[in-house]
Amino acid sequence: MEQGFLPPILCGCSSLLRAAVRPTHAHVNVIGANERLCRFAEIEALTALALIVLHYRVEVLEESQFVNETFEQRKERILEAYSGLTLTPTRVPLQLIRRK
Repeated sequence: MEQGFLPPILCGCSSLLRAAVRPTHAHVNVIGANERLCRFAEIEALTALALIVLHYRVEVLEESQFVNETFEQRKERILEAYSGLTLTPTRVPLQLIRRK
């Protein structure tokens, strides 16, 4: 492995997480490495989400094909997801508007 290699999943992580993980080969599954790292990644993701919500207002995009749907229909459509390696939304047309 080349000197200074950092798996792609660690590129945006804090220095504390990078220091805790010593990759031994190119295909490192950091999230599944151990319970402490998994919890740390969960907290970092929640913090990033909180910062996005702090600085932006999140709205569902109005689309012409869904103009007559009720709130319940829209909620069901937006929250639809499939389960794979992670829970993945099928389609979430969101708009982020910067707060003043």
